[in-house]
Amino acid sequence: MFCMGTTILLGCNKYENGPSFTLLTKKTRLVREWSIEEILFNNEIIIFNGNVMNSTYSFENDGDYIVSDPLCQKGTWEFDSDKENVLIMIDGNVETYIISGLKDKSLWLKKESLGGTLLFKYVPSN
Repeated sequence: MFCMGTTILLGCNKYENGPSFTLLTKKTRLVREWSIEEILFNNEIIIFNGNVMNSTYSFENDGDYIVSDPLCQKGTWEFDSDKENVLIMIDGNVETYIISGLKDKSLWLKKESLGGTLLFKYVPSN
């Protein structure tokens, strides 16, 4: 008699707007070039013109972070120890963003600012 075992992989939804199940690692989902789809402050859409909405934001596999705006900002990025936040370092400044959603085709980053919550919604760049 021959028996085969079945292995089932279950993933936890670490992020409030994350996928319920994925085979892709968090790093695999994050590493790409992103564009901002919309920005919300305390759940209200903010309208931005110019550089913010027209820039691309690249999380590179080697830890490089590049913003393609007129200044072409370069820095580095890394997850915190629990992979619940992403730390972005540019010119000696460290910004911490809470990962609210991380799917293959969307990235949501939150940041407390000016007495409220900013939510940046990104989509992959074309």
